[in-house]
Amino acid sequence: MTPTTPLHRQVAFVALLFALIAAPARGVVQWLPNMTAALAHAKKQNKPILAYFSGSDWDEYGKKLDKEVLRSNQFATWANKNVILFQADFASGKKQDLYKKQNEDLKTKYQVAVVPTFLLLDSDGEVIARAGYDDLKLLPSEKVGEPKHAIEFLDAMVKNRGEAEKLVTYGGLSQTVENAKAHKLPVLLLVTKGEKDPMLLEADKLLQNQKFIRWVNVNSSFDAMKWPAAADKSADAALFNSLATKLKFGNTPAQLLMFMPGEEALRMRTSSWAVMQLEPLMLNLQKNLPMIEYKGTDWLTDIRTARAIVAQQPKRVLFLYFTNGTEYCQKFDKEIIQTEEFTGWPYYHLVLVKLDFNESVKRPKLLSQQNEELANLYGVRGYPFVVLVNPKGQKIGEAKYQRGGPKPFIEELKRVYNSDVDRRILTPADVEAPAGRE
Repeated sequence: MTPTTPLHRQVAFVALLFALIAAPARGVVQWLPNMTAALAHAKKQNKPILAYFSGSDWDEYGKKLDKEVLRSNQFATWANKNVILFQADFASGKKQDLYKKQNEDLKTKYQVAVVPTFLLLDSDGEVIARAGYDDLKLLPSEKVGEPKHAIEFLDAMVKNRGEAEKLVTYGGLSQTVENAKAHKLPVLLLVTKGEKDPMLLEADKLLQNQKFIRWVNVNSSFDAMKWPAAADKSADAALFNSLATKLKFGNTPAQLLMFMPGEEALRMRTSSWAVMQLEPLMLNLQKNLPMIEYKGTDWLTDIRTARAIVAQQPKRVLFLYFTNGTEYCQKFDKEIIQTEEFTGWPYYHLVLVKLDFNESVKRPKLLSQQNEELANLYGVRGYPFVVLVNPKGQKIGEAKYQRGGPKPFIEELKRVYNSDVDRRILTPADVEAPAGRE
């Protein structure tokens, strides 16, 4: 055996170093297991969250995706630049998982029924877009570790996430109250007083929070104002002082007040909340909403309004995916929707939402984005198509045009409605791979 010298060892070390540099390295990324930490990082870095729902030790599709896409240098480079990574893992081998309850709550909140599932979330935890295995899998023409298609898909998700929703206000307290009267909405008033108090910071944060903004824009007529000075003789100040006396506003640095014009008492008053733990406040707001008047034959276009209604009333949402450009859509409308029978049972049990995909009609950008997201969420590929959804947002059934008029169609709706039960979702025993996987 030939003895080695220091020179031999140096040459061998250099050769090994060059080999390591030349070899393709695995991408280094950090998947956070704590959603609270992920949200904090997202706010601080002004990035969305890519949430990965996985079954790391039992889901073969997830294992394949991990090996071919998620551990690649290309994915690591893209992720480190564009998103905060979060993983909710439902591995069957984890006996003492610190995040088990968190993950169970998240799968229900986000309606995750299959793994792997990816959600793009904003910094308030609201869903921007969804993706699954088929969206991110390695194409037959691609090499392992070079997932060009997946990176392009993810990049489009981030770039197309849209602008943040702006808080809708009405130019002052008087106009806010008049708008509430016209639309039968409650007034939600954020009142601040003074200059130095931690709750003033919380009030400012609340006005920037997308979850709060989206709720307010759908459910209330909103205004934010400072407590008027004694010398203020404006119409808004006079109205405020009258309401403060009548409804007994509190004297605190910051308070949220909900009232219906004409009622003799506040529906809600709170002077303490934390934006980082917003759920208690949102539940309090929802609980104190007045009952929304909804005629069962009215077709809505805004999913948020429909969700607000089913949160209050024991109904299900019927989504009708529709376009005037097909023969079957026209038949469906004439033979079923416009009939007297359709104003019977559906009137009492359903909230009707029409999602129009007619290309010749110009719609607001947010409405078009909503329709596309709901089509992708529930797997709609043709028109007309009907999806029934329960108050948790879970799809409970679907229907298409069928001959025979309204009777068989309504009977199918009844069957689906009556069979709806709340389900536990995403356990290794009952999760199935989506149809069409290869």
